Amino acid sequence: MNSYNLGGHSGCQIFLMEDDDGQVFVRKISKDVDYNERLEVQSKKQASFSGDPIRAPRVLDHGYTDDGLFFFDMEYVQGVTLAEYIKTMEKTTTNNHVPSINI
Repeated sequence: MNSYNLGGHSGCQIFLMEDDDGQVFVRKISKDVDYNERLEVQSKKQASFSGDPIRAPRVLDHGYTDDGLFFFDMEYVQGVTLAEYIKTMEKTTTNNHVPSINI
């Protein structure tokens, strides 16, 4: 299994993983044992989220590392992030008009 450290975010380490079958996914690992419960709650919220047109990556797996740190795996979704999309909209809008997004 290959892993690429994408850095830290919200008290976690985030890795882009590729398993032996070539499946690519994102793994989020707790920074320490004290953060496990918070990350587990986040994992459960994300797993239960459903909504159109906005969609959260599916949770594929979860568990604990050999060091006792909670992790969960999410599908890898290629494309721009919402933050990147908003930045492009800021550049293309005029007269401080922000287009609405139907949810």
